[in-house]
Amino acid sequence: MLPALILMLMFGQKFYSDDPIVRDRDNQVDVTEIKKYKLNDQYDFFKLSFSSPGDRSMGPAANANTLGEVPASSWFQNRHGMSAMSLSELTKGPNTSNGPSNEAPWVIISAKTEGVTPGFRILDARGDIYFVKFDPIENPEMSTAAEVISTKFFYAVGYNVPENYITFFKRDQLQIDDKAKISEEELDNLLKRVYRRRDGVYRAMASKLLDGSPVGPFQYFGTRPDDPNDIFPHENRRELRALRVFAAWLNHDDSRAINTLDMLVKEDGKRHVKHYLMDFGSTLGSGSTNPQKPRAGWEYLWDPKPAFLRMATLGLWDRSWVHVKYPKHPSIGNFEATYFDPEEWKPEYPNPAFLNMTNQDAYWPRRSS
Repeated sequence: MLPALILMLMFGQKFYSDDPIVRDRDNQVDVTEIKKYKLNDQYDFFKLSFSSPGDRSMGPAANANTLGEVPASSWFQNRHGMSAMSLSELTKGPNTSNGPSNEAPWVIISAKTEGVTPGFRILDARGDIYFVKFDPIENPEMSTAAEVISTKFFYAVGYNVPENYITFFKRDQLQIDDKAKISEEELDNLLKRVYRRRDGVYRAMASKLLDGSPVGPFQYFGTRPDDPNDIFPHENRRELRALRVFAAWLNHDDSRAINTLDMLVKEDGKRHVKHYLMDFGSTLGSGSTNPQKPRAGWEYLWDPKPAFLRMATLGLWDRSWVHVKYPKHPSIGNFEATYFDPEEWKPEYPNPAFLNMTNQDAYWPRRSS
C-alpha cells in the first residue's frame, strides 16, 4: 500500500492551490481592435471536405480543468450539469421576456425576400429588434418548433444561444419602414410562401437581436488572431469537441461555422468576444425548409467511401439509411430512434473539433446534462 501511495504522489495527477479552476477569465484583455470576419460557406465546405486544417493529434482537451470539467468562459456557462435547473428554468431557457410585443405595429426594418428561407427584421413597440423566420407551407410548426426546442436544450447544457420565441401575428400588424428595401407587394409575395392559419394568423419564430456588435462566425479550428483572449485552438476545446454528442442527440447536422456568431460585448469596462451557437432550424426532424433529409446524420455531403463502394459493387451494396422508414408527421419531419447510431453520426461536412473528440471528451456530456 505504501509503495503505491508513494508512486501516486510522484507520478499521479498534480493539483495546485487554485484547482479546480471553475472560470476561465478570457475577458481580461480589452479587445480594442477587431475586424468583422466573413465566411464563405462554399469555401468552408471545400476546405474541410478536402483538407485537414487545425491540430488533428487528438491530444487531451486544452481547456479542461484538473477534474476534466469545462470552466465557465465566454464560450460556455455551467448550468444544468453544475446545478440542476427547475422545469420552469428549462422551459424558459435564455428568454428574458415573452417575445415581440403584441402591440401594433411591427415595423419591418429589413427583409430577406430571396432564397429558400424568407424572413425579415422587425422593431417592436418596446424598441426591441427581432429576426422573424417561418415554417414551410407543407410543414406547419416543424422548423419553428425545432429551433425553439433545440435552443433551450443547448442553453441548459451551457452554450451561448439567442433568445428564440414562437410568435403569432396578422398581416395588418406589419408596417414597412421607409428605409427598408422591400415594397408592400414584395412583402405580400413573401408571406404567400409561408404557412398561414385559416384565421389569417401567421406562426413564426422570432430571434431577438443579441447584445453587442457582431464580428462574424468562429471556426471550429485554430484561434482568432485579432482576439487576444482566444488562446486555445478551437478544435482542442472540450465544449466544442463534445458538442458532437449533443449535436448527434438532436441531429443538428448543420453544426458548422456558418451557424455560429461572435459578438463584441462590453462588461466591467472591458470589451471581449462572446461566442454563440445559432440557427437550430435543422435539428430533430426538421431540415429547416423541408423535413430532414434521410441522409442527414449518416453521411457527409461529400463522403467518398460509400459512393465508391456502391460503384464497385454495381449497386448491389447500398447505404443502410436508404431503407429507413420515417413516420409521416408533417409538423415533426423525419426523426426516428430505431436506427440512430450516435457513434456513427456525422454533420453535413467534417468538423475539426468533432473529429478531435476523445473518449474523455465524449464522457464529459454525461456529467454536464
